[in-house]
Amino acid sequence: MYLKISNYIYEYIFKGYSVRVEKKRPTHDLSAFKACVSNIEKLNITVTAARSAASLGYTFQDIVDTIQKIERRHFHKSMTSHADNQSWQDVYYVPTEELTLYVKFTDDVVTEFKVLSFKGKEYDW
Repeated sequence: MYLKISNYIYEYIFKGYSVRVEKKRPTHDLSAFKACVSNIEKLNITVTAARSAASLGYTFQDIVDTIQKIERRHFHKSMTSHADNQSWQDVYYVPTEELTLYVKFTDDVVTEFKVLSFKGKEYDW
């Protein structure tokens, strides 16, 4: 069940007490994220995101280069994690020559930011 209240979209899962929230404004500072991921030594990425990127032919350097090209206008939504409705994740649709990429990141305790998803945007999420 979805409810839209102003700029937020809430998802309630009945009897599961899970709440997912989305908003149309970024939670994280894009320039801070880009500064934290300025080279491959600083890249903090999930195994799933790394595998998805590799399946598209992207190296770690390609991922860093793509992140450096993200612009504010590529922002799609900010959403809470399914596991923790206090943890916000920003989603960007990043156009490339070949396809549009779905890039999702969040803040991280150890390295400031973590790339959660880096895959081709196949559907309108």
